[in-house]
Amino acid sequence: MVMFCFLHYSKRYSKKAKQTAHVPEKEAKSSESVAEPKKIVDLMFLDKQKATFDLDDLLSSPAEVIGKGMLGSTYKATLGSDNRGEARVPLKWAARLNIVQGIARGLAYLHQCMPSHRVPHANLKSSNVLILRTSMNYYSKLTDYGFHHLLPSSHSHRLAIGKAPEFSHGKKLALKADVYCFGLVLLEVITGHAAGDGEEDLPGWVKLVVNNDWSTDILDLEIVAEKESHGDMLKLTEIALHCTELEPERRPTMSDVVRRIEEIRGTSSGKR
Repeated sequence: MVMFCFLHYSKRYSKKAKQTAHVPEKEAKSSESVAEPKKIVDLMFLDKQKATFDLDDLLSSPAEVIGKGMLGSTYKATLGSDNRGEARVPLKWAARLNIVQGIARGLAYLHQCMPSHRVPHANLKSSNVLILRTSMNYYSKLTDYGFHHLLPSSHSHRLAIGKAPEFSHGKKLALKADVYCFGLVLLEVITGHAAGDGEEDLPGWVKLVVNNDWSTDILDLEIVAEKESHGDMLKLTEIALHCTELEPERRPTMSDVVRRIEEIRGTSSGKR
């Protein structure tokens, strides 16, 4: 009797196991598809009031991988809108003049007051200038100083001095290469154009337009309405074009640039 019961239950168990093992393939696939979660791609802002772009803008922008981890990769994307969304705070002419004066003073200090480190900044560009705002004043802080001699020569073209004409001619880079880069920053402040974007030769384009009766067509739309300051804007344009001369010896020193910008600020204060 014991053997009979054992065989009976053993037969029933093996039959049930067979039925479970031989589930139809279509049925198995359908059950898997139901269990698979849907993939939803969305863009979330920590501060929704400053959401100035959507997912399509982000996906259509150039990006580079800056890190990889267990949960995914981190990308740095550059939006094509030059940060002109609704949340952007436009800079008036007085603020821009204050900022470029700070940049000029900082670069002049590096050129004059550090005789033991007579090397160019080598990577002066707008993205390497930090702006500290206190009340109504703006203070410029320069970053990325002196890395040129630490990098292999094959990477030098990635620095801002790679845009200086003497770099492409294989000449030794000196302090006047920084002056050229500063001139490019001035032109960006005046025109609202980024050097290398849209107009490949920003100084050449500005010079062409300015020679046409000092046209105000070069001025950024955010400052063109300040007509009382157009004269000062064009004076700063003259300095920028002087800084971006093709021959390094024709460019001014940063101490001379500081003096000329301070003269413009003096006349601007007198107008107010």
